[in-house]
Amino acid sequence: MAQTESLLATFAHALFDHGERMKHNPHVIQLAQEPHVRINPGEGSKRGIQSGDTVHINNLIHAKVMLDARVADGTIVLPLGFEEVPVHELGTQLLNGLPITIEKISKDQI
Repeated sequence: MAQTESLLATFAHALFDHGERMKHNPHVIQLAQEPHVRINPGEGSKRGIQSGDTVHINNLIHAKVMLDARVADGTIVLPLGFEEVPVHELGTQLLNGLPITIEKISKDQI
């Protein structure tokens, strides 16, 4: 795959995540959806990425992608509060605008 430019991160809390408090309430935890990163469909098209694909983020973590037209071109929305997408691996200061690289990975690489 051809090298593409970085995306700028936006970090977002989910109303219902998989955090500590949620783990103690079996009824409410069921409201939490599967975590995913969100990118604009145009960005997905440029990178050969579709909703449901798994990407490698900054060569550190894996996450599923959801294409979302509400996300601005050139950005990626990373969810906070999910062990499945450990964004804390990106650093101790998660500032919006952090450059993020993503690469689609095949199912056998997961």
